[in-house]
Amino acid sequence: MNNDKLVNARILVIDDDVNMMDVLSVVLRRYGHIVKTYTEPLSAIEELRKNTYDILLVNYLMTPVKGDKIVETVREFNKEIYIINPKSNVKKIFTITGLDKIFKVEG
Repeated sequence: MNNDKLVNARILVIDDDVNMMDVLSVVLRRYGHIVKTYTEPLSAIEELRKNTYDILLVNYLMTPVKGDKIVETVREFNKEIYIINPKSNVKKIFTITGLDKIFKVEG
């Protein structure tokens, strides 16, 4: 995958915080990205096994599976996908998706 800003990226979001997931998906869709959301990590992992995504946005503090275990599992079968923790890497997600041109992001 090209490291330049992504256009029409396929993004899978895993978060048990439905409000955060909704905000991310609305904004990302508005700027042309294809977004699929999951609140249940095990179902999301199965989706990642079946389909190709460019970016995985994953919350690390979830149950029954923590984000670090999700990342570990995903890396067993997909070494190419960008994996971002949106709550700690807001600037990175905005830069990768091109939203940094629209919103001022500090840090």
